[in-house]
Amino acid sequence: DELLHIHTYVRKVPGVRIEFEYEIFNDSNLKLTEAKTTLFFLEAATSKIVKCPPFLMELIKQKWID
Repeated sequence: DELLHIHTYVRKVPGVRIEFEYEIFNDSNLKLTEAKTTLFFLEAATSKIVKCPPFLMELIKQKWID
């Protein structure tokens, strides 16, 4: 087994979707790979796509680094 370090970034302010970018490093700080996932926000009751919830947007703004 190998210890991995995963750095996760949100580079764009989310609208109806949020994109996460990842950099994965080994314990020697060698970058092994990069990845990206895109998620959409859905209203549970209607299964319709909606904008990022205000509580999450506020958390993202608090941690945002330019």
